[in-house]
Order: sequence, then C-alpha cells, then structure tokens
Amino acid sequence: MIVYTYPEDVAEMILSIPLVERPHEDFQVWSAEASSEYTVRSAYKLLQSIEDDPRAYALQTDYNDFYKNLWLLDLPAKIKITAWKISWNFLAIRANMLLRRLTSTSVCPRCGSGTETMNHLFYGVSTVANFGFFTKLAILVSDLLLYTMGYLGRQK
Repeated sequence: MIVYTYPEDVAEMILSIPLVERPHEDFQVWSAEASSEYTVRSAYKLLQSIEDDPRAYALQTDYNDFYKNLWLLDLPAKIKITAWKISWNFLAIRANMLLRRLTSTSVCPRCGSGTETMNHLFYGVSTVANFGFFTKLAILVSDLLLYTMGYLGRQK
C-alpha cells in the first residue's frame, strides 16, 4: 500500500525505517530538552535554531513586524492576502497541490515544461500570453515587500 500511495523515493524512506524487534510500551520523548519533557519554551528555542526552514524566520521580530505592517498598509485586502500567501508559499501552484495530493502532476499547465513552483510561475513561464501578467505580479509583490521592509527600517 505504501508503494502505491507515496512517490517512489518517499516510499523507499518509509520502508527503510527499522521496526522494533520486541514489543514494548510506547513512551514520549522530547529530544529538544535534557529532561525529555516538552515545554513551549523548548519548542520555541528549537524553532529559532532551525536555519534551513524559511518559515522558521517568521518567528523573528523583524518578520512579525513585517506582517503586522503588511496588514496595516492601505491596499485592497486581496493584494495583502496574495502577498502573504506568496511569502509563505501558500499559492495553489502544482508543486504545492501535488504535496497535498490534490493533483497527480506538477507539470506547469501554462508552458507544459518544468515543475510549476513559485520561481517557475513568476520567472520561468515564457509564454507570451502569461509573461505580462506574471511579470507585473512579480514586480508588484517585490515592490510591496521592499516597501514594507523599508517601512520597517524607518520604524526602528
């Protein structure tokens, strides 16, 4: 069932997990704390130490201020929500939909080549019909983010 449910590389990782040789009672262990007990403080410290996950940076003060100021901007709500979705990679693009099993392919429907990711959507789609729209949207979002970050710089 695992082989039919997950992509081949994920199924291999799942199947390579060693199973216990002798049955035993389950127990909870929190490796982020020496006492093995979970605390909100230890979870926060663990999240702050993660450098590979861009979402972990949202916990930092600058980014909290960024999002707070984003919502205070005098812009239509749909632009602010779109900028927020882009910053968190929450757009309904094929790569994200494939992860959530909402589609069976990640191929870009606009150009038919390459995986539809955020970078591909804004910078990789080369069809003439889409070029103007996505380029303008990328510029708008970039300007909005830079404006808000500049706004943050003046607040400090």
